Amino acid sequence: MRNGIRWRRLFAAVLGVLLCLALLALLAGYAAMRQSLPKLDGETALAGLVAPVSVERDALGVVTLRADSRLDLARATGFVHAQDRFFAMDLQRRAGTGEIAALLGGFALEFDKQLRLHGGPAVVRAAFKRLPPEEARLLEAYAEGVNAGLASLGARPPEYLALRVRPEPWRAKDTLAVGLGMYYVLQDPFAFQQQQREALRAHFPQDVVDFLLDAPGFREAPVEAGAEISMPFPAEEWAAALEAFREEGGDDAMTPVPGFFTPVDGDVSPGSNAWAVGPGRTLSGRALLAGDPHLRIGLPVIWYRVSMHFRDEAGDAAQLHGTTIPGAPFLVAGSNTRVAWSPTNSYARLTDLVRLDLHPDDPSRYHDGTDYRPFGIREETIRVRGRAEPVVHRVKTTAWGPVWTEQAGEKDPAGGPPPPAYALRWMGSDRYGLGAGLLRMERAASVDDVFEAAPFAGIPTQNIVAGDDAGNIGWTILGPLPRRNAVRVNRFALSPAEAAAVWDEALPPGSYPRVRNPAAEALWSANHEKLRGGATARLLGDGGYARDGRADRIRERLLESTEHDEHTMLALQLDAGTAFFADYRDFLLARIDGHPPPDTETEHLLAKTRDALAGWDGTAAADSVGFRLLYSWYNRFRKETGPHLFAPVAAAAPAAAAHIRLPGTHAAFREIILNRPKALLPADEDSWDALHLRILRKTAAELTDRRGNWSEATWGDYNRVRSVHPFSLIVPFLSRWLDVPADPMSGSPYSPRVHWHSFGQSYRMAVSPGREADALFTMPGGNSGHLLSPFYDAGHAEWVRGESLPLLPGEARHTLRLLPESGNGE
Repeated sequence: MRNGIRWRRLFAAVLGVLLCLALLALLAGYAAMRQSLPKLDGETALAGLVAPVSVERDALGVVTLRADSRLDLARATGFVHAQDRFFAMDLQRRAGTGEIAALLGGFALEFDKQLRLHGGPAVVRAAFKRLPPEEARLLEAYAEGVNAGLASLGARPPEYLALRVRPEPWRAKDTLAVGLGMYYVLQDPFAFQQQQREALRAHFPQDVVDFLLDAPGFREAPVEAGAEISMPFPAEEWAAALEAFREEGGDDAMTPVPGFFTPVDGDVSPGSNAWAVGPGRTLSGRALLAGDPHLRIGLPVIWYRVSMHFRDEAGDAAQLHGTTIPGAPFLVAGSNTRVAWSPTNSYARLTDLVRLDLHPDDPSRYHDGTDYRPFGIREETIRVRGRAEPVVHRVKTTAWGPVWTEQAGEKDPAGGPPPPAYALRWMGSDRYGLGAGLLRMERAASVDDVFEAAPFAGIPTQNIVAGDDAGNIGWTILGPLPRRNAVRVNRFALSPAEAAAVWDEALPPGSYPRVRNPAAEALWSANHEKLRGGATARLLGDGGYARDGRADRIRERLLESTEHDEHTMLALQLDAGTAFFADYRDFLLARIDGHPPPDTETEHLLAKTRDALAGWDGTAAADSVGFRLLYSWYNRFRKETGPHLFAPVAAAAPAAAAHIRLPGTHAAFREIILNRPKALLPADEDSWDALHLRILRKTAAELTDRRGNWSEATWGDYNRVRSVHPFSLIVPFLSRWLDVPADPMSGSPYSPRVHWHSFGQSYRMAVSPGREADALFTMPGGNSGHLLSPFYDAGHAEWVRGESLPLLPGEARHTLRLLPESGNGE
């Protein structure tokens, strides 16, 4: 008995010691995290400064910088970016150059290999060497500020404490790596769309190809429209092509490729809204701009709010108000008090596939348009955390870029011809792709200056909508465009002869498309095709324009009033209305009314479904059951019929099949749904009506099963904002501390208010240049990426609720003075 008591006491003592040690470890970790919070008040030295800089933070953590020069401003910007966001900056630069595995370990290796296809580290080094001296000095000053800001922290940022690694210093060229990372987010670096188009051309007749590439979208609303396009739907030709594909490959040919056709994800590609109205449409009699980029919503959000006050190169007082991206010293969107601007993704065609012509006797050589030459081999050295030796990844290269399909020269195991091989030409890795030319945008004094500065931005090619303090509004392309000699923007892969004649240099600035002061005094950009038809439209090509009716809804709201102000702009940004589903609602109601249910249970379910559809108010409101039914039914219909309709595309381009973005896809489904062509009915279905009712019943039943109470099966219950920290994706149990609540949200991919789970409006801004005191700005999260900072999620609740906050910072709650080191300045 006494021995048992002793053992229990010993066990209790050991357990107590272990618990004390665990508590001490937690306290030590918490203390280290507290130490890594930035210094907000007092004074600190910053090497390289010529004169003191004031850093003010308001109650939301919005920063105001006051400097005597643009270079000192760049140093201070780097300092505060590193104080608040260094880990996010680090991930962004590594995403551009394929160096994530060096920080996070082997699970990121395959991702790095994919990113290294375009040779990111070498692209960034070469781009930095080409910078004009002024831009290079600005990036060097910014890097000095970043490293000083990181060093000023009392401990490593929490993410590095958890990873047990030390952050690597920031280099001036890393800003260009951040830009390359944004290229990967905003463009199609692996030419998935062209792969789909090649597969389409190989298996479908010309009528079907033309429809799927050229059919008008739903209420496209171009800013400048060409001739109206009306195209008959080639149902019979499509069906014949599918039958030929089935006969050639047997029934197995129609078996869906795993992961094929995920239309929900395909609806939410990176994009944005931006619009401007002229003096005749505003209460103030001045130009007014609004913008809301659509990106992944995470913590921290990609943007960093700041107001900058400094002396320009002429010694005059200058101001910049808006948002930066940590990793770069420039204002990306906002106002300089003379001009205001906001970007949207351009979806111009900036990636080309080149069909490789291999030597018939030597598959290690390809034709470059003039003669055969050997493939190159580029070795990419990838560091992997936890491994003593780096991984050497070999990439096959051509005169145009890397070989995308590694089958080049391989024989088909069945004895047929080798599969096609392609090379990639991508603007992101081109010598004109990266730069630091946003500095020119900051200096613009008019819309015309924006037109002159935009081609030199050196960022992923965007639309830019701008307005100036003289009342002018305008649209153009921000960033590089290729000048294509002899060959217009091709819808398909280029032959070697065609490829040799294109992309010889950047498009001259004078050849850029521009729209200035349209007669309607309104401009709108919603990732749609701005210029329908004509030489300029062909110049831009189609890299995946939105065809969802969003632009038309914006156009209607802008043109219905001549009394716009900042709050009507915000109201339009919060507009969850969509006409896209109106015809589908009427169609489904007719199907329900025209087909008696087979049993009482089905009758009850369809009666509730009918009531929800009939009561739908035309919006993607969070409390709408009707919209959730419509959205879920439409996606389920595409998911079920897409593998049948696009089977040849999936078989020929499986890597690109998950996100079908052929321009006419929505138009094709609209024709099939509303007109029910018998030729395209899947063989195992009795009728289109029976198929629609089955899908509708299944959708409604699932909503009932999941929620129990039908009234709780709302759009907002499904469409919750999921703002997560990157560490939550790696260590999910940290989510309760790192992430914000998943609030129900109004909006959809088909509404001006774009929202779908963790994707949506990454800021909302409305500003009239020269009237910044009346401007509005909200974003989903605060300036700080530190969990313990009061600014971690500051402003997020207001963004969720759709409330307005001022663009300009409020009263300073904290002031830090950055001082020149002894001998640097005064």
